[in-house]
Amino acid sequence: MKILIVDDEQYVRDHLRQVLCDHEAITAINGKHGLEIYNREGDFDLVISDYCMPGMSGVEFLDRVHSLNNEQPMALFTGHSMDFSKYLPKHAKGFCKLYLEELLEYVAEVAGETYHEPDIGDWDQEWYSQRA
Repeated sequence: MKILIVDDEQYVRDHLRQVLCDHEAITAINGKHGLEIYNREGDFDLVISDYCMPGMSGVEFLDRVHSLNNEQPMALFTGHSMDFSKYLPKHAKGFCKLYLEELLEYVAEVAGETYHEPDIGDWDQEWYSQRA
C-alpha cells in the first residue's frame, strides 16, 4: 500500500515510516510539499497529515487533497491533547499521536488487512522527549 505522510516534525515522519515499513511510505515536510508530491504521484492508497503545521494546516491540506480526489482515504493526526474533532474534515478520520495503535488499525482497514500490533517502541516516551 502506498501512503503519503505529511508532518513538519522529522521525528514523527521517520517514526511513522518505521512502523509502516510493510508499506511504501512517502513523506512530505509540510502541506505545500505534500500537495506537490500528491499532484506528481497521485495514486496514494492513504494520506496521513499532521493537524498543526506552519503555513498550511493539516485541515487545509486534506481539504485540497479531497478536492483533487473525493474518494481518497485520509487521516488527520495530532500530538495536541485538545479536542480537534470540530475541525476534522468530514472526509477524514482523526487520530491522536498518543494512540498510535488506532491509526495503525485504520491503515490495516484501508489496506484490507487484519491488524497486528507492531513493535512501535516506546512511542509516548520518545514522542515527549523529542518535544521537550
